[in-house]
Amino acid sequence: EVLMYGKALIKLNRLEQAIDVLKELLSQDEQNSKARVQLIKAYRLAGFNDHARQECEEGMREARSSQEYAEIKSLMP
Repeated sequence: EVLMYGKALIKLNRLEQAIDVLKELLSQDEQNSKARVQLIKAYRLAGFNDHARQECEEGMREARSSQEYAEIKSLMP
């Protein structure tokens, strides 16, 4: 699964690859909050806080539950 591959790349500190994989996954399914959460984590680890903030804002707008909203908001840099 693509999401698991993205998570594995993050754990291996291959952040640019992880970001590319997760962005592609999110482009195919913009409602995939798990992919968005992992993308935010990858951006933050890579020091791309502006990108992380942008994804958080998008994720909070598209959140389908209060739990999803809270999870994404907690990742805001």
